Amino acid sequence: MGAYKDIVVVNEHDEVIGAMPLFAAIEQNMYRRSVRVFVENAVGQLLIQRRGAQVIAPLLLDVSVAGHVDEGETYEEAALRELKEELSISGLPLRVIILSYQSHQYFSGVFKVVISDDVSCTPNQDEVTSVHWYYPAEIDTAVTTAPADFTFEFVNLWQNLRDKIITS
Repeated sequence: MGAYKDIVVVNEHDEVIGAMPLFAAIEQNMYRRSVRVFVENAVGQLLIQRRGAQVIAPLLLDVSVAGHVDEGETYEEAALRELKEELSISGLPLRVIILSYQSHQYFSGVFKVVISDDVSCTPNQDEVTSVHWYYPAEIDTAVTTAPADFTFEFVNLWQNLRDKIITS
């Protein structure tokens, strides 16, 4: 795994209480801020990534882009940074699905970005093994029949925010 910056840690109300190294925050069971970004194409498919072999939850299917909020960043700034780092996408407006969505030890900012056919998407091979495009109904089937293929956080988001994700 690559070098990590200190990440934002929060209390049970998503109020910032400091920053610390990622693995220290995990070890201490701290609440952490994260971002999740769904990328949608012009025909309504969502990009699902297969996580890299050297990241947390290796090789599982996940949201198009996911990551922690670094010290000093807002949810929006982290989402834009992660889009660029993981998929080389920049300069597109974010649509807010929900801010401060609590799941497990995370408070997540959940966003969507819609790309046109002329926007290239180049996965960072250090973080993303591959990307695949799925229609929402295909994701419904996959999450129901093979939930273990996905990260826990993806399944949770899809089950609880699916309708907001596809209509935003």
